[in-house]
Formats: sequence, C-alpha cells, structure tokens
Amino acid sequence: MPKIYVKKLNMQTFLEKVLPKALRFEKKSEEIIQILSKRGIYKIVNNELFLYKLQNKQTLNINNDFFITNYYWKKIKNSEYPFEHFMIKISKEKYFITDNIQLILEKRKNIIIDFYFKTTHSDYEKNIADITSFLSNLK
Repeated sequence: MPKIYVKKLNMQTFLEKVLPKALRFEKKSEEIIQILSKRGIYKIVNNELFLYKLQNKQTLNINNDFFITNYYWKKIKNSEYPFEHFMIKISKEKYFITDNIQLILEKRKNIIIDFYFKTTHSDYEKNIADITSFLSNLK
C-alpha cells in the first residue's frame, strides 16, 4: 500500500489542525516491536522469526503538493536470530478517513516519528482528491 505524504504539512500544523480533525474518525492502534540489524528488520509473527528487506517499486511527486512512495518490506522466513541488533517499539495509530484512505501516525516513546496517509486504492487521482477534501476545511 502506497504512503502519501503532504509536502506542505509540517508537524505544528499536523498537531494543531489535522490530528484534532482525525480524532473524529474510527481509530485502530497497534504496538509493533522491530528488531533492527545490519541485514534488515526482523519481526516475530505467530512465534516465527521473519526478516524484512526494503523493496522499492517507485516514488512519485504529484503536483508539488504530494509525495507518494511505494516502498514495501518483503517478508522472508528466517530461523536465525541476529547476533547484533537493536529493538524498538513503535506505536501505530490508524484513522479511517474513507474506506480507502487511512491517516497513519507512528510514535516511539510517545514522540511522533512519522505521519502519512495510506491507501488501498490504486487510483492516485481519487486518493489525492479524497485527501485534499479531508484537508480542505481545516480550521
């Protein structure tokens, strides 16, 4: 699922205007523990260890306002636990803006480390229109 970043949306505007509006929508939270190593990111899923490698499909710039990344993490079954590693815990909040658009907020130790929109729909023009509509009447 592509990530859509709004280029002109800084952290202060996000916290003051976007997040309060997003709080009106359905929210789902999850905690993710990642094991960072030189080989990639490891996760334990259903008591099995998986290595995730970053894959790049494409990156798009849309009309100077939006930046779309289509990076994804390829899941590889692995039985070797990394000797050198660092564990981090990330809290992820998903706000369901439409059926196809989610606003994602990622935190580490209660500090926002990333925010973006995520979509399940491949029509970028429709996604941009939905996000623009959501952002259009921020007070």
